[in-house]
Amino acid sequence: MAPINRVDNMITWDKVCDLAKGTIIDLSDLVSSDLGAGVHKTSDSQYVITKINNFDLKAAEVVAVYWAVSEGGFRRAYFNDLESDEGITCAPPVSLLPENAADKYGSIRKALAADENSGFMEHASYRIMGDRAFVYRALENKEMAYLFRGGEEKNQEKPFCIIVKKF
Repeated sequence: MAPINRVDNMITWDKVCDLAKGTIIDLSDLVSSDLGAGVHKTSDSQYVITKINNFDLKAAEVVAVYWAVSEGGFRRAYFNDLESDEGITCAPPVSLLPENAADKYGSIRKALAADENSGFMEHASYRIMGDRAFVYRALENKEMAYLFRGGEEKNQEKPFCIIVKKF
């Protein structure tokens, strides 16, 4: 089981970036709210996704870790729940940004696209059921995904959610 570095009842972002695929961690005293289906809120900005069939928080297998500006931002990203998103913006943790990139769409896109072996992809997500509403646009590679609401000047927009998906 991986030892966890904690600050204010959450896994530090440096530690999240160091975790490897299939890592088993003890979330039992980290989870502040269980949102169901393997989704665990560990702080106002951190959400840990574990295998759904794993009900033992003392030995949880991590699938992904989300940073989000708010719970509403997380719900937009994970559940396509646009109505919960408050539209809050803030700077993401620097350790989650690509090397030599600022926290804006244009800079993140340039950094990800420069690495030909990263599996860089740019795409958008829409809510298919019902209203077909735009949910977010994403920049991603094999390990990370950066989600944007698409409302401001494209190259200057900050991500509202970052997914560490290398697990």
